Amino acid sequence: MAFGIGIHAAQNVEHCGFAGAGCAELSYSGIPHDYALEILVSAVSSIIWLWIRRGCKEAPEQICAIIEKNKTTAPVYIIR
Repeated sequence: MAFGIGIHAAQNVEHCGFAGAGCAELSYSGIPHDYALEILVSAVSSIIWLWIRRGCKEAPEQICAIIEKNKTTAPVYIIR
């Protein structure tokens, strides 16, 4: 099932415009596109898996809001 969530998350990332036209040379703050995409997908799948392990207590809309916020928040600010 983890693989299925990862694939679905990757498709959503591609659909939302985070993937750049299949250009591996694109980078995000010096991180190559394929690595940046993997970081984003792993973050999304981790949030979803945590939500599932905790019994889906939060509303799906709240999880979506967390995922959206995660896309624009640098990890260094999340752990403070």
